[in-house]
Amino acid sequence: MSFIPLHIYSGYSFLRSGLSLKRIVSLGLKRGYSHIGLSDYQTMTGFPELFHLTQNRQIVPVFGMDIQVEGNLFSCYVASEQGYRNLIVLSHLASKGSVSIEDFLSHAEGLEVVLVSESSFVYSQQNEGIDALAERLQPLSKRIGNLRIGLPYLPRDPHFVAFLRSFCAKYPYTLIAFPHILYQNEDDAITLRIVEAINADEHLEESEARGDNYFLEQDTIASYYRKDEMDACGELVSKLNFNFILKRGSLLHFPNDEGIPSEEYLRKKAFEGLEKRNPGYSKEYQDRLEYELSVIHQMGYDDYFLVVADYIDHAREVGISVGPSRGSAAGSLVAYALNIVFLDPLKYGLLFERFLNPKRQSMPDIDVDFTDIRRDEIVTYLQQKYGKSRVSHIVTMQTLGAKGSIRDIGRVYNKPQHEIKLLAESVEFDDMTLAQNYKSSAKFKELVDSDPYYRQYVSLASKIEGLPRQAGLHAAGVILNDGPLEGAVPVSENPDGTLVCQYEMSYLEEQGFLKMDLLSLRNLTIIERCLDTIERVYGKRIPYQSIPYEDEESIKLIASGKVMGLFQLESPGMRRAIMEVGPTSFEDI
Repeated sequence: MSFIPLHIYSGYSFLRSGLSLKRIVSLGLKRGYSHIGLSDYQTMTGFPELFHLTQNRQIVPVFGMDIQVEGNLFSCYVASEQGYRNLIVLSHLASKGSVSIEDFLSHAEGLEVVLVSESSFVYSQQNEGIDALAERLQPLSKRIGNLRIGLPYLPRDPHFVAFLRSFCAKYPYTLIAFPHILYQNEDDAITLRIVEAINADEHLEESEARGDNYFLEQDTIASYYRKDEMDACGELVSKLNFNFILKRGSLLHFPNDEGIPSEEYLRKKAFEGLEKRNPGYSKEYQDRLEYELSVIHQMGYDDYFLVVADYIDHAREVGISVGPSRGSAAGSLVAYALNIVFLDPLKYGLLFERFLNPKRQSMPDIDVDFTDIRRDEIVTYLQQKYGKSRVSHIVTMQTLGAKGSIRDIGRVYNKPQHEIKLLAESVEFDDMTLAQNYKSSAKFKELVDSDPYYRQYVSLASKIEGLPRQAGLHAAGVILNDGPLEGAVPVSENPDGTLVCQYEMSYLEEQGFLKMDLLSLRNLTIIERCLDTIERVYGKRIPYQSIPYEDEESIKLIASGKVMGLFQLESPGMRRAIMEVGPTSFEDI
């Protein structure tokens, strides 16, 4: 059989589907399909996960997206690199509002397009006749070329199916087997009703529902669709020649005021900075700086250091508190010379190779803390300096966990609060599924087994757990690119014009996008307020960098275990360690 399921929504269509991508790929493998398609509604967020889930497995991913164009729905599948970049543009336009037919047609190159007949003017046109439909479609077919018409699985509407077949028998349009798949089994339609109710903040009464948007069995497909309609699926995927993993991002070039190559400018700034921080430095420092600069240049990260140093300098200039840095970047003498980190790595024997190593091709990662109430000003500075089109936040998916799914089911079915609380609190391990909790938690198992009412409640909750609930912003990560991001990676646009990358952070490095970690730290704000209070009371301003690290009374306070509110020291494990070690200096801490 040549049928291929192409028109599938995953959970990334945000409460329009009851299927996770893992389940979609698993079902595709189980049914023996050669390819599995994804065409989420106006988002490309699922592309990286689909790629990784299908790697080294007997199934080929088909990357697509559904897009609404002036009231009509088109499924667009990536046939080439040009098509991928066009789909990125269409996705960006969709995030800003409606997509015009002219915009759509201008970006159709490299895309294989299917008109979703049940969600377009085609459905309403059946009363006008097939000739009237041909007239309506002519402008589209002229611009798109091989415009296919999707034949849905509509067993309850044989008249519409007959109309489409008659139309394609008379006019040269390809009719393609195109069931819209939103859940696994026929009786899983209730899952879709639940997620739709969550999205609309509505209540449900029914706990069972059947529908037609499920993974059809092979015999159902064979009896419903004709051979040529199924063959059209194979014909479509035969047109696809696209490699998802390519380096599409490029490191931002830092525009230095001297107009010299970045390598020279970094060297100049590094040696000048080292002289300021360590006047008359020894040959050991010179050799180490030369070595680090050579590695940085060899790995292509001259601009990275300049960009980071620049926004840290800006923060200090406008009075934004910046942390002393943490992590492996503290092992870089170049970072120390550029005032990115406070610690002298040679003094403390810190290794540069933990941060950058030519034998380990990983992106540099300098975590920089800013006072939490002004961190957004740094993002604004980057947008103003490099342009909004080159700066993007990063999406992060908030999925329904075990407890969250129970609470959402409770809200949808208007359950009493005490029942929602009882069930949710009986889930001991929120990082496990409900099924795993049932096996691992005697308390949860006993409650579920005590009453069919609870079994049905948990059964409904298990249908939605693991699905993306909503999209948020990564707390720290920001992408900077040397060219406009709209042509290199899928981005959505907020009403204020800021961009949000549709791919999660873990998938960006493999496509060459370098993230900057701009962290918000409440403790820096607390320190800033303490310094403000000291200035107000004593009339003296203490620079943040001048706070003494070896204050005897402060060390004694920490050694006594009074560490509540102290960053990275207040956890029970750290407090026990402090009590055992008995630190007498900041270096001990």
